[in-house]
Amino acid sequence: MRQSSFVLLLWITIALALGLNGCATVRTMPTLASYGSPKVFSGTRLDYNAVTKDEADLGKFKTAAPAYPLLDLPFSTILDTIILVVTVPIAMYELVFD
Repeated sequence: MRQSSFVLLLWITIALALGLNGCATVRTMPTLASYGSPKVFSGTRLDYNAVTKDEADLGKFKTAAPAYPLLDLPFSTILDTIILVVTVPIAMYELVFD
């Protein structure tokens, strides 16, 4: 029983590591500190712009879109919702002190 739970935990860890590697939210996190970059729901917006092939809005991001943006979209939305408590104050600070 113990060995099977360890193997399951190992598989879950590997799947999460591989999934976060291509996640648009994780790719856009380093640009949160740069002025003028999209902040709130940045990963979701990057995926949406990649799906709709909007080159003008894709240029606002300082990173490339994931290879499969439609597959990444729900995961980026969840992660963007979790980090909303961080991105909204950063965006508000930038808006007020512009």
